[in-house]
Amino acid sequence: MDDGSRDRAHTNHNRDTMPNGMNGSFHSSEGAYGKARGGRDATQVSAQSSNLNGINGGGVENAIEQRAGAQSTIPKDVADRIQQLPPEILHITEGFESLPRLLQRLSQVTHNQLTKKILDLAGMQIPASAINGNGAQLSLPGDDSSVDNIKKKVQLLKFAEDTHANWTKALVITQWSRVSEDIGKLVDLKVHVDGQKGHYDWAVHEMSEMKRSLVHARVPNPDLKTAVEVLSTGKASWMPDVRRSLSLEDVANPSQLGYIEPPPLTAQDLLKSLQNLNTLLSIRLNVYEYDRIPLHFKNFTIKSGRVTFRVEGEFEVDLTIADESPDTQFWFIDFRFLFSPVIEELPEHLRYMIESKVNAALEKDGLAGCYKFLHELTLTHKISELRRQALELSRGRWIETLHVEPLRRSLSIQYWVDRYGRDGPKSWIILGIHSGKRKDGIADPKSTSKISIRWFRDSKEVKDADIPLELTNLSAEALMKNVIERHTFHILSKVYAKLRERLLFKNRELSLAFGKSTTEPKEMQLRIQLTRKERIVLTVEPVAGRFAISPPSRTASQMEWRLNTQVKDPASNANELLEHLRCLTTAEEVNGRALSVGWIPIRNSGLKPEDIKHIVPRDTVQLSWFRGWGWNEDWVLAFTASMSGDRFWLIQTADSSPGLAVRSHIQIPIKTALPQPTHAFLSTLHLFASALIVYHTNLRMMHSSTIHYRVMDKPITPASAPISLPAILIKMSDILRPAGLSTRSGKPWARDALKMYFQGLEYVSAESTTSILASSPPGQQEMPMISAPNPPVLTSKDKPQYSRESMEIATVIVEAIMTTPMPKGLNLTKQHVHKDVAFHPSSGAFAFRARIKIGEPAIPAIQERLRRIEQLVDFIAVAQRHSVTLRLENISLDMVVFSYGGNPSEAKDLDTTAVDIQKPAHVATVDLRGKHNDLTLTLDHGNPHIRILDYLTKILNSSQQGLDGVATMMQLTLPLLCALTAIENNWAPLSERGEVLISSRAADWYTIHYRLNASATAGASAEASEPVARRVVLEVRLQNRRKQAWWSISRMHERGTAPGGDAIDLALDKVWNSDSEGDGDWRGMRSSGIAKGEGVGVLLGLIDEAVRDVAVKLPSVAEAPAIPTVPHQPQQSQHPQHPQQTQQRVVQSQNQRRPQTQPPAQNQFLGRQVQQQQQRNQFQHKQQNSSQNGPKHEMIVID
Repeated sequence: MDDGSRDRAHTNHNRDTMPNGMNGSFHSSEGAYGKARGGRDATQVSAQSSNLNGINGGGVENAIEQRAGAQSTIPKDVADRIQQLPPEILHITEGFESLPRLLQRLSQVTHNQLTKKILDLAGMQIPASAINGNGAQLSLPGDDSSVDNIKKKVQLLKFAEDTHANWTKALVITQWSRVSEDIGKLVDLKVHVDGQKGHYDWAVHEMSEMKRSLVHARVPNPDLKTAVEVLSTGKASWMPDVRRSLSLEDVANPSQLGYIEPPPLTAQDLLKSLQNLNTLLSIRLNVYEYDRIPLHFKNFTIKSGRVTFRVEGEFEVDLTIADESPDTQFWFIDFRFLFSPVIEELPEHLRYMIESKVNAALEKDGLAGCYKFLHELTLTHKISELRRQALELSRGRWIETLHVEPLRRSLSIQYWVDRYGRDGPKSWIILGIHSGKRKDGIADPKSTSKISIRWFRDSKEVKDADIPLELTNLSAEALMKNVIERHTFHILSKVYAKLRERLLFKNRELSLAFGKSTTEPKEMQLRIQLTRKERIVLTVEPVAGRFAISPPSRTASQMEWRLNTQVKDPASNANELLEHLRCLTTAEEVNGRALSVGWIPIRNSGLKPEDIKHIVPRDTVQLSWFRGWGWNEDWVLAFTASMSGDRFWLIQTADSSPGLAVRSHIQIPIKTALPQPTHAFLSTLHLFASALIVYHTNLRMMHSSTIHYRVMDKPITPASAPISLPAILIKMSDILRPAGLSTRSGKPWARDALKMYFQGLEYVSAESTTSILASSPPGQQEMPMISAPNPPVLTSKDKPQYSRESMEIATVIVEAIMTTPMPKGLNLTKQHVHKDVAFHPSSGAFAFRARIKIGEPAIPAIQERLRRIEQLVDFIAVAQRHSVTLRLENISLDMVVFSYGGNPSEAKDLDTTAVDIQKPAHVATVDLRGKHNDLTLTLDHGNPHIRILDYLTKILNSSQQGLDGVATMMQLTLPLLCALTAIENNWAPLSERGEVLISSRAADWYTIHYRLNASATAGASAEASEPVARRVVLEVRLQNRRKQAWWSISRMHERGTAPGGDAIDLALDKVWNSDSEGDGDWRGMRSSGIAKGEGVGVLLGLIDEAVRDVAVKLPSVAEAPAIPTVPHQPQQSQHPQHPQQTQQRVVQSQNQRRPQTQPPAQNQFLGRQVQQQQQRNQFQHKQQNSSQNGPKHEMIVID
């Protein structure tokens, strides 16, 4: 941190500045600071600032010393009393906090903030260059200018600065705490002085209020002069007469007050006076005033001394005369309005005003002036009454929908206020008084002023509007309803006319009606049919002018809100939203049932609007995207709703840069322009759409792969089916190339024509999808399906419930005919070859069902299925050729199970358990579902051919040999492999004497390695003992002699070792120089042996017995010391050994894991071992007989 100054904080804790005191000097320990301010030293600064604080140039210390000296002269008791405040001054203790508590809390907060800051800095990431040390250049720790390091420093600096500011404030408070007692006294004194000042202010205020209140207590002085005159004479000279008089002159005289009533008149006097008035009025009106009576005053009556002029719908007025002279004026008596609503009795002030005005008009203009005034008054009052009613409506049921504004004698009533917003169009009417004058200016006595109305609709005046006005029974509400009815009619009629032009309403696919409601005559209704089931009624609410759609629904409510808020000119644009509502309702019906039929809604298809603009109709209002449950990702279903009809489209997409592009599209043909989206219809549509995708995908692939095909004209589906689909004829030689020839015979195995057609859809679980699909990678086991084995076409009744764990796949049926039917003895219809394959036993026709994912071609699946059927046909032919040694157990399109070997008739004579005898044969399974069209061979447990399973699998997948080669090789190698297994079992108890290891280099080449654990001496001395090898290697190979297979067995000697030099050669010479009796299954060849068929097992048994005899006779390793021998180096073979196909079995290691009981493998070959033992006994007997005559050898040449 630098030592520069900071705002609101001390920069140096060692600064000794004393800003307080009197005439004291300003001390500072910062000498550098003074030098930086122009080179002045601290003494100069203190000299200049000596007048700031302290007294007489002294600092704070001097001031304290001076005050202490002054106090020392005062007695102590007096000084204590001076220091204490008077009892009248209260001591303020509220709001004070302890300084130690403040410092303790501040230290605690500082410690917590410091701990948090350390943890935050430790949690910040360190640059990778600082961790790995592989930066661009090595920098010192202090030179780290990385962004993270700078952030750490800035945060640490800010924390130190904030903490420093807080502690600086605490320092200031601590310095002030030294004089806290004096400051407390000053506060108490200040509060006391303010309280006393408040008492003075309150006293002045109360005195002022008392002075103002005394004004009302004054009493005026009495008029004693007038009181004396009235009390003495009974009257006052300056007051008028208070008597009443019936004379007209007295009444007209303003000096007569008429307080005192005159004597009452009799009835005869009154009747006579009224009759005279009636006569005078009749003579005057019929003689003198006849031509001057206004036209509207022609209807009058004379009665009770007055004439009553009646104007229908306006008013009637009563007039009379005060003189017999015809030149005198008429006088006003009474006035009544002839319309309603109106007040029953006029108020006095209003009556007086009318009387004075009418009398003045009669005096000036006669009856014409009276009519004009009263007529104008009535019109004005009518407008006022309408204004009053309109105001009541605007405050009542029509609140916030009417705006009433008086315009002089006119009235403006705006309805549907804020219907279209503040900036939208307005609608109002203006009620005013028309002068009634002709446009040409010619005076017409019949014309008079009248109330007229002007209508402004949507800010435009309607010139030809003929709005009737009911002026007798005034009703502002009826007037507004009439105007609004016309406005509503204008809006709905325009909407009706525009909707009628749309194709669906024009062709009467949907109904449209416009008329009045049966319940409210003035309420217009527009009845619209949206779909086959949905209908709405559009009305305009007369009070607020808002649209109302019934019956209510979510979609209708949204569209109603848009009609009321977004449309500024409903007469021109409301039809667009209603069209959108129709399309949206149709789309919602489709969306609501889409999931139940297997359609997944898609919010964004990834296609641009310009890409689909040329596909969908131009008047499309609603576009919805779906994808079938199990469809391929590049296929989508589009639903377009417009006023010309509803359509469904299948669109195939392709990757494009950027987004997706339309690869192809198909419009699904539908008979009607407005289909009803029921569950049955959508299920059928889903089935038909899936079939179109399957057909389109396969036709496109066949076209691109130059596969010849032809679409049949007639559909193969029955007439009762919901959809009609044709079949496709495909040239099979184009699918199975080359030319669909059999791999075994090279000839076509089926006719060159396939018929493929769509069967339906199947509902399967997502887990079993890959195994059920016929086009799935081979080698996967088939898993159970949810649907039935023979799935029908799905309808609305049996449609399953879709879930994320399931999907739909398409089923395609393919029919073909084989050129050669199956053998009659082999009934494949009863063999259950495959649940998706059916054979006709006599005609050779077969059909199979291929399951594919919707959107993927079925051609690969058909190729795979045809290949399996072809392999099945070939396997059956091979099984027929090898029927003696190979027996078919199970035949299916996925695997072929056959058994071989074993002789149950001979096994019955053996002394073994029944369980071992009942299963003498071996079972092999050929799996046809291998990857890359490879076949997989599987053997049962304990099968001797497991040793050469890899070689047999290779032969099985060979194009030259196949299953025929496997069957032949199994027949040749079975005796050999059984013998090898028996050799391993024989050496198991002799683990101390030696061990045997058998390796297979090929299916026709084996080596037997004996490792003998014996010393090099067999007698007392090394010279007398014959040499014994520690390792013995025998080679077994299959040779061909005169088109017969013979096994050649010979011993392989180490390099530099001559044959016949050890005990093993001496023991084997007995075998090499003998042969079998009878059929000649094996022969000795002096230095080797050959065998065929079952003889190879006998020969190997004799050889193994000879080696075991030598191993048993030799002393064990425990009895004689071991003699080092040369490591065994096997003879180099012309055929290298395959590392993955070599199988070795260490008998010693197996013996440690096996129990002492006889192993199951040995039980399986028990019958064959007994037979071989019998042959070995015959050989030993023959050896004993031939030892006397000498050995005889026969040479056999092996090709």
